[in-house]
Amino acid sequence: AVVSTQSTGDMRYTLFAKERGMEPFKHVLFPRTKGAVEMIYELGESLGSVQNVVFAFPGENKPDTGTMFAGKATDIDIYFRRVGSEEIPRHDKEELTKFII
Repeated sequence: AVVSTQSTGDMRYTLFAKERGMEPFKHVLFPRTKGAVEMIYELGESLGSVQNVVFAFPGENKPDTGTMFAGKATDIDIYFRRVGSEEIPRHDKEELTKFII
């Protein structure tokens, strides 16, 4: 669940990573996990799987959200991975947050 842009500033990303003992992010969006954690937690046993979708822009092509929605992005790599419910720590919100990140 990644839905933010780098315009919010690098300090936010650095702080997020440091609080979790991680290396600061480079060329990625700020993870927003609360909604996904709550949804997966509440769905519990009825959840069959989730889809992990990664969008990557090769080279120097780094379009913003407006450019993408306008259909002006030239190259994009999209990676999909189905994650089965057996791989998801659905009963522990802290572990689920780590899993999503």
